Formats: sequence, structure tokens, C-alpha cells
Amino acid sequence: MNKGKTIPVKILKKICAALITKKSYTKVMESYKIAKSSLQKYKKLLSLSNVTTVRDILLMEDQKFASIIYGKNAQVYVKAKQAHIRLNRNVRKKYDDSYYLPDYPNYMQQYVDDHDLCKSDLFNDYKEKAIARNKKYIQYSTFISYLNQYIDKIAGQDIYLHREHLYGNELELDWCGQKKALLDEEGKTLNCSVLVLTWAASYFSFACFVKDQSTKETVEAISKGFEFFGCLPKQLIVDNAKCIVKKHSFGHEAIVNTNFEYFLAKCNVLINVNSPYRPNEKSAVEHCVHLLQQRVLPHIQENITIENANDLLVHLLMEKINDATFRGNKSKTRQYYFCQFEKKKANALTGDLPKYAERFENIIVPKNYHIKIKDNYYSVPFAKVRKIVNATVCSGIVNISLGDMLIARHKELIGFNLYSTDKSHCPTHHQAVITEIDKFTNTNDLILYAKTFNSEILAFCLTMTYAKKSFYELKKACLYIIKLYKKAQTDNARTLLITAISNVLKREYPWDVNTYLVDNELKMLTVFDKNNE
Repeated sequence: MNKGKTIPVKILKKICAALITKKSYTKVMESYKIAKSSLQKYKKLLSLSNVTTVRDILLMEDQKFASIIYGKNAQVYVKAKQAHIRLNRNVRKKYDDSYYLPDYPNYMQQYVDDHDLCKSDLFNDYKEKAIARNKKYIQYSTFISYLNQYIDKIAGQDIYLHREHLYGNELELDWCGQKKALLDEEGKTLNCSVLVLTWAASYFSFACFVKDQSTKETVEAISKGFEFFGCLPKQLIVDNAKCIVKKHSFGHEAIVNTNFEYFLAKCNVLINVNSPYRPNEKSAVEHCVHLLQQRVLPHIQENITIENANDLLVHLLMEKINDATFRGNKSKTRQYYFCQFEKKKANALTGDLPKYAERFENIIVPKNYHIKIKDNYYSVPFAKVRKIVNATVCSGIVNISLGDMLIARHKELIGFNLYSTDKSHCPTHHQAVITEIDKFTNTNDLILYAKTFNSEILAFCLTMTYAKKSFYELKKACLYIIKLYKKAQTDNARTLLITAISNVLKREYPWDVNTYLVDNELKMLTVFDKNNE
């Protein structure tokens, strides 16, 4: 029997007669499809009314019998030559002066005017007022019942607008509430969510387990869906998940995650974020989520790899949903409508889909022509200083563009406050400095370079390896002496420098040798040489 429905008098008398003759509850339940609790209730009511024989039931008037089972509100009426029972539910309890009665028109107006107001808030307000007046208050269910009647008078009929969905136009995205414990590539157990994509017109669907609901995982799952369908929608309808939407309020535009929006733009797919708390705007995928949780997910065991789970998920999805009976028709399934109409109207999938990329927009190039992306710095041509550029990081490559023009490309740096500099981006005088810095990366490079000048310069550099523990300080000292040698324009000037170096090396201990001693020695030799002229 349907819950909340009354039973025709003839059948009700047969049930009660069976109970009086002490037939088992199980047999009566199977014969009349009625709950055991109802049978127990009927038996108790018959006993209280002293109805103990089948004869008492058969001779009793229908109205009296109905009153015993359903109470004084029961009314018997004849329909199709059979006596039925109607319950007069409009009989209202009369409240005396000890009750504080609600002002329903006022509460109704408050509820209609304020969308954030709950009916429970209105009841709590009424309850507080009653207590403050030292009065009784009516129960919550009664309050809500009367309030709904007033609201219905304003709201009118419960109707809805049918929205037409064009083939090939809308693909809807949603998540299943259920999760599965699956294994990743390293054997680690993860609580995996299920992302679902459903075409609004044909209801043809795709589902995929993801490690988490991050933007990266979502984009990669959508890419798998596009490849599964073999075509692209004109728009993707999404909900307000944090991995997709940064901010969205009812009546306002959505602030979409930059990386997600960039991916769809590269696919030439528009994003359409449904209004908060309006799931009916993507009812097709909501329906598919329900079917997945009912028909498919219970058949997928846990503690298997994500890859195996996804293979099984797609197989079961095709078998139990996409190829199953659709709207009462076994031949015209969801897949039939997708192949015959949806795919032909959708955008063609040509070439490879874009990979997930992190997008950084509207970066002003500073004076040092290095822009900060994440935790590190990357160079752009120095002529672009004060220009506004955009950058993407994809598969370990940083691409920097000005408008539609690519102006720089770097390998992504792993670290903190590191610099990647392309010499072609630098002005000429900066390039010379960088060349000098990059020319020598270890002590051996310095020694080989010193050999190309003079034996005394080589001896100085070798001695400095004892004096300087830091390669960078050793590098400064050696390059300083080489710079002095290269600046000397005459043979006499070079002879004086070589003599100064030789005197310092002969006089000082190796660990005390430095460029300051060479400078002082060179000054004395230069003065002495001028005095002898």
C-alpha cells in the first residue's frame, strides 16, 4: 500500500478479518503489500473497540468501521461502486487565549522579501515573542503548515520552465558526492573523487576518478573527457567548485580561476558558471551523478589502482547508463542520440588538446628586466621594460608573451629567488659582464686562462689558490692582475708589473699574498723608474 493513502473499506475489512482469525503477519503482509507496523496498529484498534469476531466486522457499518481504524476524521464515500475512505485533514485545532498566535501575513511577507531568511528563523522569532508574553506557542510543524498556505497564495501554482538544449552546444560538469579509496602510482591510498561530464541534449556521459579536486586534476580529467567524446562543446556549464571559481554571488558574474579559464580559451570553449544554489541549470549531469552512484559506483571495489578503476568506471558507465534504456526506449539510447545528433553539431576535435598551464597575467616588467613568476625571476628583452606581459608555465617551460607575441622562453627554475637570464635579453654592457662571470666556473678555468699571458701571472694565480679559500675571491684577485696586465700599453709598464708580482711572491709567504701588496710594490717601482729617467 502507498504510504499515507487510505485503504478501500472492502479490502480493509478483509485485512482485519485475517488478523482476527490469527493469520501470520507475514502472510497478510505478502497478500496485501502492507507494513507490519500497520497490521499491529489495526489489531490494537480492533481490540480496544471490542471487535473480536469476523461477524462483528462484516455486520458493522462502513462509516463506523472506518472511524475505528482511521479516527473521527474518516469519511466514507462511494467511487466506482466501491466504498473508499477520505480523511478530513482540514479540521483545525482551536487555540484558547493561553496561546500566542502567529501573525502569518507578516511572516509570509518577511520570507518573500528576504531570500536568506529560513522558515525556522521565523518560527524561532515567533517562539521568542510567545515566551516573552508568557504565552503558549503552537508546534513547529503546525506553524510551517499554516505559513506554507499563505506563501502558496502569493507564489501561485508550482510550475517550471522547460529549457531547450541544442545539440552540440552544452556540456555539463559536476562531481559525485561518493568517493573511493584508490591507489596512486606509488601505491599510496587516496580518497578519489569522480568528475562527471554530461551533454545537455543527449545525456551521453563520461566519468573519471581524480586524485583531488584541484584545478590541475580537473583540467586533465576534462581533457580525457574531450578525447573520449571526440569533439568539443561550444560551452561548458560548471558549478561553483573552488578549483574553478574564485568568487560568485547570485546575480553577479563569476570570477573564474585564471588557469582554468586559460585552458578552455585554448580549446575555444566558453565557460558558463551556473548561479549558486541553482543545480537545475545543469540537471542533465545531476541526473547522471545520481545514476552513477546508484548503478555504477557500488560495483567498483576499493584499493585498486586509479588507472584500473577508471577503465572499469568507463566500461560500467557505457553498459549501465550510455547504452541502457533511455526514456523507455531500448534502441534509442544516450549513445544513439550522441552519435546521430550531438557529435555532428559539436565543434570538431582537431590536433592535440592543450596541456594544463599555470597562467600569470598583467605583469609589469621592472627596470632589471626580470619578472617574478612564482618564487623565481626570468628575463625578458630589456627594451620591454615597463611593458605589461603575460606568462604561462607548462611542462617545466616558462613562456612569456607581449600580446600575442612570444618574447621569452625559459626552463622553469626549482628553488627560491633564483634568476634565469638570457644574454640576448641584456644590453651590450650587461652582456660583457655576464660573459666574464660565466667564463670561469672553477679554479682550473682561471689557471688555464692565466697561462695565456705570462709565467709570473700564472705563478701569482697558483699562489693565490693557497691564500684564498673562496673561489669567488680567488677569481676577483686573478682577474684583477690580468686586467692590469692587459691595460699596460708599453713593454716598460708590463715589465714593471711583472717585477712587482715577482718581488711580492719572493718576499711574502704564500698565504699572505694579495693584490694590495702588488699595487703598493708597483707604485714604488713606478716612482723609482720615473726618478731614474
